[in-house]
Amino acid sequence: MKVVLGVLGLVPMVAIVTIAIHLVVLTDGRPELVLHLGPLDLLVPDLTLDELVPIAIAVGATALVQMLIAILFILHAQKNQRLSANGRMLWILLVLFVGSIADPIYWALHVLDRARRRA
Repeated sequence: MKVVLGVLGLVPMVAIVTIAIHLVVLTDGRPELVLHLGPLDLLVPDLTLDELVPIAIAVGATALVQMLIAILFILHAQKNQRLSANGRMLWILLVLFVGSIADPIYWALHVLDRARRRA
């Protein structure tokens, strides 16, 4: 279970990088559309629905995995007696606001380390 948590903790970060690379490769040299939003003009790539749907599915799946991992790590942090009350609160806030970065760090410091101490 500890290894599964670690792998799941890395999934959102890897997925975000992969999606970003895919978008850069997909939109390289493509014409752009200009969206006029009041005083702001946004340049967006002209993608077809066939190109956007897989990206939307990947982003949605990544968000679901991130929420699942956040819930699991928050529950783990609440029960972690090695952390002070302030430490628990800090980790919970980090997982909520910068989860893609905090999740692997929390796993390495508190979940994996705890499993090693038991062995």
